[in-house]
Amino acid sequence: MAILDKKNVENIMPLTQLQEGLLFHYLKDNNKNLYCVQLLIEIEGLVDVVRFKAAWEKVVEGNDVLRTVYRWEKLKNPVQIILKKSDLDFNFYDLSSSENLKSQLDIVKLKDFEKGFDLSEIPFRITLCKLGRNKFSLLICNHHIVYDGWSNGILLKEFLDYYSELSSGKEIKIQKKTPFWKYINLNKKYSEEGEIFWKDYLNDFESNNIFKFKNNTYYKEDKINNVNLTISADRVARIKQFCESNKLTIADILYSAWGILLSRYSDGCDIVFGTTVSGRNIKLNGVGKMVGLFINTIPFRIKISPDQSLISIIKESSNSTIERSLHENIPLRNILDYTGHNEDELLESIFVIENYPLDKRNLQLNEGLSFKEFSIHESTNYNLTISALMSDDIVIDFKYFDSKFEKKYIEGVGNHYNNILSAIISDDRLNIKDINLLSTSEKKQLLYEFNNTRFDYPKYRTLHGWFEDQVTKTPGRVALKKGEEYITYRELNKRANQLARYFRVKGLSRESK
Repeated sequence: MAILDKKNVENIMPLTQLQEGLLFHYLKDNNKNLYCVQLLIEIEGLVDVVRFKAAWEKVVEGNDVLRTVYRWEKLKNPVQIILKKSDLDFNFYDLSSSENLKSQLDIVKLKDFEKGFDLSEIPFRITLCKLGRNKFSLLICNHHIVYDGWSNGILLKEFLDYYSELSSGKEIKIQKKTPFWKYINLNKKYSEEGEIFWKDYLNDFESNNIFKFKNNTYYKEDKINNVNLTISADRVARIKQFCESNKLTIADILYSAWGILLSRYSDGCDIVFGTTVSGRNIKLNGVGKMVGLFINTIPFRIKISPDQSLISIIKESSNSTIERSLHENIPLRNILDYTGHNEDELLESIFVIENYPLDKRNLQLNEGLSFKEFSIHESTNYNLTISALMSDDIVIDFKYFDSKFEKKYIEGVGNHYNNILSAIISDDRLNIKDINLLSTSEKKQLLYEFNNTRFDYPKYRTLHGWFEDQVTKTPGRVALKKGEEYITYRELNKRANQLARYFRVKGLSRESK
């Protein structure tokens, strides 16, 4: 690690518990792009690259977390050090003359993401790619330990303000805000009511494995893959209308649909999965404009009966969310300590609603520079993370480790989830047990392909001959099981032969009665 100039140190702070967890995975997994977040934004208009960089330098100057490095070696507790000044990690690529523009941009994106970060240096960088005279792509890459998704909208709005001021020749005034250390001090205080709530909230819950994982196959590199599901703007409008009519939120719908899916998959009535909350519902002046890591991942519990209607489940889920919100700032580590649960068993899947303040109507300049489409790419340590990116449409991204899941399986999960959402907005009086999860192709596969029992076999083979063939092929596999007891094909064949010899000793033979 590089030695820091003491004169350039503005502040030294402890890490929040969530930051400590992210640092733990960073050191444990030795993966520089784990929890790396990459936001891609399409820009239309003439971009002055010099002003563009200068505006982002002003953003860094005004946000202490963008000048933060982390230290942990030879320390009892890790710290984050805010520097007074730091150089912006800025990259510019002119791809406008490339023959295959999309391919070249994809290469830049991939290299930027795979580069990851060294947390002993500032884990934030800006990359600008010129695609044409009036078309650019902006890549904002950071490690999640620095700030959360909500912060992106704040940073982008500040950048546009500074860019506008630089373009018009106005004097630049750095926007002042509440420093992040005030949140850290506040974040240390947890009430006894929170402990009581979470103990009661997870009381009597028994973890159960819901998903079908791959066999323990050795993977040299555990890669994160993803499957996307897009809910069109028309369907989103119908969901919003449904929410207004029933005094619900879109989060209520998305969470409930996921809980229903897990219930159907596990044939269980008591479901728990992880959700990520903003963490900004605290008494701190200016918290809505602060940049930093405020989010928290906490359990979401939902009890589902097959005979319940969809609307009753969603309303119960909504009430539970409101009740839980009073204690959502308790760190996950504390919740696990309170309740005695293991994180991997309790949170087999995580549902994240990325409700960033990225309103494209507000993110544009009078000079004609405007932000258009945006997408986000990030990685976590959870086996399955579902991210819902909210815009005119909703893009639901299922991220998974390829060592755990087959792509076809996750595609099926996405299709089933989509079918539940369709059922909700079509007939909310429908009972849970009556929801049809299957697509047309899956129905065809079940009714015709799997049910096609036609099979050519030798007409004069005996039943015990077929069995002995199976013994030869798989002698060590389980043939019979009752409770915790089982016997293999080899053992079953041995017992059958013993029984046959016993019958012969007693004088039994073919055709005996």
